[in-house]
Amino acid sequence: GELRAKLESIAMSAVRKRFSPEFVNRIDAVVTYQPLDADSLAAILDQQIRELQQHVNTRLGARCFTIEVPEESRRFLLEKGTSSEYGARELKRTVHRSLTQPLATLVASGQIEAGARVRVEVAPEGDRLTMRTVEVCPVPPRRHPAVLIVDDNRDLLRFLEHLMSASQWDIATAESAEQALAAVEARTPDAALLDYMLPDGNGVDLGVRLKRKHPRTQIVIMSGAQLPPEDETAADQSGFPILRKPFLANDVMSLIRARLGAAAAANG
Repeated sequence: GELRAKLESIAMSAVRKRFSPEFVNRIDAVVTYQPLDADSLAAILDQQIRELQQHVNTRLGARCFTIEVPEESRRFLLEKGTSSEYGARELKRTVHRSLTQPLATLVASGQIEAGARVRVEVAPEGDRLTMRTVEVCPVPPRRHPAVLIVDDNRDLLRFLEHLMSASQWDIATAESAEQALAAVEARTPDAALLDYMLPDGNGVDLGVRLKRKHPRTQIVIMSGAQLPPEDETAADQSGFPILRKPFLANDVMSLIRARLGAAAAANG
Protein backbone atom coordinates (compact mmCIF):
# COMPACT_ATOMS: atom_id res chain seq x y z
CA GLY A 1 0.00 0.00 0.00
CA GLU A 2 2.76 2.44 0.87
CA LEU A 3 4.66 1.66 -2.34
CA ARG A 4 1.53 2.14 -4.45
CA ALA A 5 0.80 5.52 -2.83
CA LYS A 6 4.41 6.64 -3.21
CA LEU A 7 4.53 5.68 -6.90
CA GLU A 8 1.24 7.47 -7.59
CA SER A 9 2.51 10.58 -5.80
CA ILE A 10 5.77 10.63 -7.78
CA ALA A 11 3.98 10.01 -11.05
CA MET A 12 1.32 12.70 -10.55
CA SER A 13 3.97 15.19 -9.43
CA ALA A 14 5.84 14.56 -12.69
CA VAL A 15 2.59 14.91 -14.68
CA ARG A 16 1.75 18.25 -13.08
CA LYS A 17 5.23 19.57 -13.81
CA ARG A 18 4.96 18.58 -17.46
CA PHE A 19 1.33 19.44 -18.26
CA SER A 20 -0.92 22.39 -17.52
CA PRO A 21 -3.60 22.15 -14.80
CA GLU A 22 -6.28 22.62 -17.48
CA PHE A 23 -5.08 19.48 -19.25
CA VAL A 24 -4.58 17.42 -16.07
CA ASN A 25 -8.10 18.26 -14.88
CA ARG A 26 -9.53 16.79 -18.08
CA ILE A 27 -8.02 13.35 -17.35
CA ASP A 28 -10.75 10.98 -16.19
CA ALA A 29 -8.52 8.25 -14.75
CA VAL A 30 -4.86 7.64 -14.06
CA VAL A 31 -3.33 4.15 -13.97
CA THR A 32 0.02 3.80 -12.20
CA TYR A 33 1.93 0.72 -13.28
CA GLN A 34 3.32 -1.29 -10.40
CA PRO A 35 6.71 -3.06 -10.33
CA LEU A 36 6.57 -6.62 -11.68
CA ASP A 37 6.43 -9.23 -8.94
CA ALA A 38 8.23 -12.59 -8.99
CA ASP A 39 5.24 -14.44 -10.48
CA SER A 40 4.97 -11.93 -13.33
CA LEU A 41 8.68 -12.16 -14.12
CA ALA A 42 8.50 -15.95 -14.13
CA ALA A 43 5.50 -15.83 -16.48
CA ILE A 44 7.42 -13.56 -18.88
CA LEU A 45 10.34 -15.99 -18.87
CA ASP A 46 8.00 -18.94 -19.50
CA GLN A 47 6.55 -17.12 -22.49
CA GLN A 48 10.00 -16.43 -23.96
CA ILE A 49 11.01 -20.08 -23.57
CA ARG A 50 7.76 -21.18 -25.25
CA GLU A 51 8.41 -18.79 -28.14
CA LEU A 52 11.92 -20.20 -28.54
CA GLN A 53 10.54 -23.75 -28.60
CA GLN A 54 7.90 -22.77 -31.18
CA HIS A 55 10.61 -21.19 -33.33
CA VAL A 56 12.69 -24.38 -33.16
CA ASN A 57 9.65 -26.48 -34.12
CA THR A 58 8.66 -24.23 -37.02
CA ARG A 59 12.10 -23.35 -38.37
CA LEU A 60 13.83 -26.73 -38.08
CA GLY A 61 10.87 -28.90 -39.09
CA ALA A 62 11.90 -32.56 -39.02
CA ARG A 63 15.18 -31.57 -37.33
CA CYS A 64 13.43 -30.01 -34.32
CA PHE A 65 14.21 -30.93 -30.71
CA THR A 66 12.79 -30.31 -27.24
CA ILE A 67 14.29 -27.73 -24.89
CA GLU A 68 14.08 -28.62 -21.19
CA VAL A 69 14.78 -25.74 -18.79
CA PRO A 70 14.51 -26.92 -15.14
CA GLU A 71 13.74 -24.65 -12.21
CA GLU A 72 17.37 -24.02 -11.28
CA SER A 73 18.16 -22.80 -14.79
CA ARG A 74 15.07 -20.59 -14.83
CA ARG A 75 16.21 -19.00 -11.56
CA PHE A 76 19.61 -18.33 -13.16
CA LEU A 77 17.97 -16.55 -16.11
CA LEU A 78 15.71 -14.53 -13.80
CA GLU A 79 18.62 -13.49 -11.58
CA LYS A 80 20.71 -12.42 -14.57
CA GLY A 81 17.91 -10.81 -16.57
CA THR A 82 15.70 -9.03 -14.06
CA SER A 83 16.11 -6.41 -11.35
CA SER A 84 13.97 -4.24 -9.11
CA GLU A 85 15.15 -1.16 -11.04
CA TYR A 86 14.65 -2.32 -14.63
CA GLY A 87 12.12 -5.12 -14.23
CA ALA A 88 12.25 -7.58 -17.16
CA ARG A 89 13.90 -5.22 -19.66
CA GLU A 90 17.12 -7.25 -19.80
CA LEU A 91 15.45 -10.66 -19.72
CA LYS A 92 15.07 -11.04 -23.49
CA ARG A 93 18.73 -10.20 -24.00
CA THR A 94 19.77 -12.62 -21.26
CA VAL A 95 17.72 -15.45 -22.80
CA HIS A 96 19.25 -14.68 -26.19
CA ARG A 97 22.81 -14.63 -24.85
CA SER A 98 22.60 -17.53 -22.41
CA LEU A 99 20.13 -19.84 -24.16
CA THR A 100 19.37 -19.02 -27.80
CA GLN A 101 22.92 -18.33 -28.95
CA PRO A 102 24.50 -21.50 -27.44
CA LEU A 103 21.65 -23.58 -28.89
CA ALA A 104 22.20 -21.96 -32.30
CA THR A 105 25.89 -22.92 -32.14
CA LEU A 106 25.07 -26.53 -31.27
CA VAL A 107 22.54 -26.76 -34.11
CA ALA A 108 24.87 -25.17 -36.67
CA SER A 109 27.69 -27.56 -35.71
CA GLY A 110 25.40 -30.61 -35.91
CA GLN A 111 25.64 -31.48 -32.22
CA ILE A 112 21.88 -31.81 -31.63
CA GLU A 113 20.12 -34.74 -33.25
CA ALA A 114 16.57 -34.60 -34.55
CA GLY A 115 14.10 -35.51 -31.80
CA ALA A 116 16.61 -34.91 -29.01
CA ARG A 117 15.69 -33.59 -25.59
CA VAL A 118 18.22 -30.91 -24.67
CA ARG A 119 18.52 -30.20 -20.94
CA VAL A 120 19.71 -26.75 -19.94
CA GLU A 121 21.67 -26.76 -16.66
CA VAL A 122 23.65 -24.30 -14.58
CA ALA A 123 27.41 -24.87 -14.86
CA PRO A 124 29.23 -25.96 -11.67
CA GLU A 125 30.85 -22.51 -11.50
CA GLY A 126 27.36 -20.95 -11.47
CA ASP A 127 28.28 -18.32 -14.05
CA ARG A 128 26.66 -19.77 -17.19
CA LEU A 129 24.30 -22.37 -18.58
CA THR A 130 25.38 -25.64 -20.16
CA MET A 131 23.43 -27.93 -22.45
CA ARG A 132 23.46 -31.67 -22.91
CA THR A 133 21.35 -34.18 -24.80
CA VAL A 134 19.61 -36.50 -22.35
CA GLU A 135 17.37 -38.42 -24.73
CA VAL A 136 16.73 -38.89 -28.43
CA CYS A 137 13.19 -39.83 -29.41
CA PRO A 138 12.31 -41.20 -32.85
CA VAL A 139 10.93 -38.45 -35.07
CA PRO A 140 7.80 -39.38 -37.02
CA PRO A 141 7.90 -38.54 -40.72
CA ARG A 142 6.83 -34.96 -41.22
CA ARG A 143 4.01 -34.60 -43.70
CA HIS A 144 4.00 -31.85 -46.27
CA PRO A 145 1.63 -28.95 -45.48
CA ALA A 146 -1.66 -29.06 -47.38
CA VAL A 147 -2.80 -25.91 -49.18
CA LEU A 148 -6.20 -25.45 -50.83
CA ILE A 149 -6.48 -22.87 -53.65
CA VAL A 150 -9.96 -21.82 -54.79
CA ASP A 151 -10.40 -19.57 -57.84
CA ASP A 152 -12.50 -19.82 -61.00
CA ASN A 153 -9.71 -18.13 -63.00
CA ARG A 154 -8.11 -21.29 -64.36
CA ASP A 155 -4.93 -19.60 -65.57
CA LEU A 156 -4.25 -18.06 -62.16
CA LEU A 157 -5.24 -21.29 -60.45
CA ARG A 158 -2.74 -23.32 -62.48
CA PHE A 159 -0.02 -20.73 -61.95
CA LEU A 160 -0.50 -20.75 -58.17
CA GLU A 161 -0.62 -24.54 -58.12
CA HIS A 162 2.70 -24.74 -59.98
CA LEU A 163 4.25 -22.02 -57.84
CA MET A 164 3.36 -23.63 -54.53
CA SER A 165 4.11 -27.20 -55.58
CA ALA A 166 7.76 -26.17 -55.91
CA SER A 167 7.77 -25.66 -52.12
CA GLN A 168 6.82 -29.34 -51.58
CA TRP A 169 3.35 -28.44 -50.38
CA ASP A 170 0.45 -30.76 -51.14
CA ILE A 171 -1.82 -28.64 -53.31
CA ALA A 172 -5.54 -29.10 -53.86
CA THR A 173 -7.46 -26.84 -56.24
CA ALA A 174 -11.09 -25.97 -56.76
CA GLU A 175 -13.03 -23.57 -58.98
CA SER A 176 -16.10 -23.18 -56.76
CA ALA A 177 -17.19 -23.31 -53.14
CA GLU A 178 -18.86 -26.67 -53.75
CA GLN A 179 -15.65 -28.18 -55.14
CA ALA A 180 -13.69 -26.68 -52.25
CA LEU A 181 -15.93 -28.30 -49.63
CA ALA A 182 -15.56 -31.64 -51.39
CA ALA A 183 -11.75 -31.24 -51.44
CA VAL A 184 -11.73 -30.51 -47.71
CA GLU A 185 -13.56 -33.77 -47.05
CA ALA A 186 -10.64 -35.63 -48.66
CA ARG A 187 -7.97 -33.80 -46.61
CA THR A 188 -8.09 -30.94 -44.15
CA PRO A 189 -5.89 -28.10 -45.46
CA ASP A 190 -3.39 -26.33 -43.24
CA ALA A 191 -4.01 -23.16 -45.25
CA ALA A 192 -6.61 -22.10 -47.82
CA LEU A 193 -6.25 -19.34 -50.42
CA LEU A 194 -9.77 -18.32 -51.45
CA ASP A 195 -10.83 -15.94 -54.19
CA TYR A 196 -13.59 -13.59 -53.06
CA MET A 197 -15.69 -13.82 -56.23
CA LEU A 198 -16.78 -17.43 -56.75
CA PRO A 199 -19.50 -18.69 -59.10
CA ASP A 200 -21.52 -20.10 -56.17
CA GLY A 201 -20.74 -17.69 -53.33
CA ASN A 202 -17.87 -15.67 -52.00
CA GLY A 203 -14.55 -16.49 -50.37
CA VAL A 204 -15.34 -14.90 -47.00
CA ASP A 205 -18.47 -17.00 -46.50
CA LEU A 206 -16.56 -20.08 -47.63
CA GLY A 207 -13.70 -19.24 -45.28
CA VAL A 208 -16.09 -18.91 -42.33
CA ARG A 209 -17.63 -22.31 -43.16
CA LEU A 210 -14.21 -23.94 -43.43
CA LYS A 211 -13.09 -22.34 -40.17
CA ARG A 212 -16.12 -23.67 -38.32
CA LYS A 213 -15.35 -27.23 -39.44
CA HIS A 214 -11.56 -26.94 -39.18
CA PRO A 215 -10.59 -24.15 -36.73
CA ARG A 216 -6.85 -24.58 -37.30
CA THR A 217 -7.00 -24.00 -41.07
CA GLN A 218 -5.43 -20.65 -41.94
CA ILE A 219 -7.58 -18.67 -44.39
CA VAL A 220 -6.38 -16.02 -46.88
CA ILE A 221 -8.80 -14.09 -49.11
CA MET A 222 -7.85 -12.92 -52.63
CA SER A 223 -9.75 -10.02 -54.15
CA GLY A 224 -9.36 -7.73 -57.13
CA ALA A 225 -11.71 -5.11 -55.68
CA GLN A 226 -12.71 -3.60 -52.36
CA LEU A 227 -14.88 -5.96 -50.35
CA PRO A 228 -18.36 -4.83 -49.28
CA PRO A 229 -18.24 -3.40 -45.72
CA GLU A 230 -20.03 -6.37 -44.17
CA ASP A 231 -17.62 -8.87 -45.74
CA GLU A 232 -14.61 -6.68 -44.90
CA THR A 233 -15.78 -6.71 -41.27
CA ALA A 234 -16.40 -10.47 -41.31
CA ALA A 235 -12.92 -11.11 -42.72
CA ASP A 236 -11.34 -8.86 -40.11
CA GLN A 237 -13.25 -10.47 -37.23
CA SER A 238 -12.31 -13.94 -38.46
CA GLY A 239 -8.62 -13.02 -38.85
CA PHE A 240 -8.58 -13.51 -42.64
CA PRO A 241 -5.88 -11.39 -44.31
CA ILE A 242 -6.89 -9.98 -47.70
CA LEU A 243 -4.45 -10.31 -50.59
CA ARG A 244 -5.19 -7.64 -53.20
CA LYS A 245 -4.96 -8.56 -56.87
CA PRO A 246 -2.75 -8.13 -58.79
CA PHE A 247 -0.01 -9.43 -56.50
CA LEU A 248 3.55 -10.63 -56.95
CA ALA A 249 4.55 -14.26 -56.53
CA ASN A 250 6.73 -13.33 -53.55
CA ASP A 251 3.76 -11.64 -51.87
CA VAL A 252 1.52 -14.69 -51.96
CA MET A 253 4.33 -17.10 -51.03
CA SER A 254 5.42 -15.00 -48.04
CA LEU A 255 1.84 -14.73 -46.80
CA ILE A 256 1.11 -18.45 -47.15
CA ARG A 257 4.41 -19.36 -45.45
CA ALA A 258 3.48 -17.09 -42.54
CA ARG A 259 0.04 -18.71 -42.26
CA LEU A 260 1.54 -22.21 -42.44
CA GLY A 261 3.89 -21.21 -39.63
CA ALA A 262 0.88 -20.13 -37.59
CA ALA A 263 -0.83 -23.45 -38.36
CA ALA A 264 2.26 -25.39 -37.29
CA ALA A 265 2.43 -23.45 -34.01
CA ALA A 266 -1.27 -24.06 -33.37
CA ASN A 267 -0.85 -27.77 -33.98
CA GLY A 268 1.93 -27.71 -31.41
